[in-house]
Amino acid sequence: MFSDKQFWKWLILWILLIVVLIVLIYLPFHQLNPIQKVIGSIIGSMISAGAALFVFYRQNERQRKQDEEKKNKEIIEKEKRQSLYVKRINYIKEQIGEEAQSIAIYIRLIRNRDEKNFDHIRDNKKIIDSYIEELDKFNQNMLIINQLDEYMEMIRYLRDWERETNINQSLHRLDLLEQNFFHLADKFIDNKFH
Repeated sequence: MFSDKQFWKWLILWILLIVVLIVLIYLPFHQLNPIQKVIGSIIGSMISAGAALFVFYRQNERQRKQDEEKKNKEIIEKEKRQSLYVKRINYIKEQIGEEAQSIAIYIRLIRNRDEKNFDHIRDNKKIIDSYIEELDKFNQNMLIINQLDEYMEMIRYLRDWERETNINQSLHRLDLLEQNFFHLADKFIDNKFH
């Protein structure tokens, strides 16, 4: 469409045409020859078309400004949502990092046991239960790193641990689980999820 400068030029032109038309109207119409009547009709049509064009232009400009405002508002809203999304993700990562540290602490506690003394492990059942409870909470967030199945399997092994009849096998299995969790927990803490 027109620029503002072009718009004002056209507006002045149409005003001049309107003035000419007014002059023609005040002249006795019957004194006009056929050519003047045709010219007057053409000028009238042009003025009508110009008026319609001005209305269309203004409506178009108004619509364009509304569209720009809407687009800018959408961009601002999108940036806000992205900002909130980043903050939420960072919060989740922070929570997982805290849970990973808790897991690492429980792993270290269990690692300090005397493997030759089964009674010592059984006496520390509260530590084992707390360890499993922490793993349960931690497991709820493992979808983020696509390791849910692996953690579920490890937790199942831990819960079956007391029901194992072969103590040595159970201890060996728990050792493997502890090594895996210790490695992953330290990896989470070291990487800080960056």
